Amino acid sequence: MLQAFYTKKLEVVLVGLENRELATTPLLVLANKIDLEPHISEPELIRELNLDYIVDNPWLVIPISALRLVNIDQVIQWLMKQSGKN
Repeated sequence: MLQAFYTKKLEVVLVGLENRELATTPLLVLANKIDLEPHISEPELIRELNLDYIVDNPWLVIPISALRLVNIDQVIQWLMKQSGKN
């Protein structure tokens, strides 16, 4: 999970995504704190993390607000789908 309003740490996340051990692991990126402004948009986040180049495993970006429980249902649905328990 990364803070959607604090984009300075995207470089650290990007380095982690280059790990070959993750090449076939489903990836869920939670962009938290979307209730704060300014925050990075979903398309910007996909571009900054080069997610559109990941083709060997499923990935999804979900903008959330953990504080306000925004989109938490989508997180649970995706996790259940990836675990095969939907």
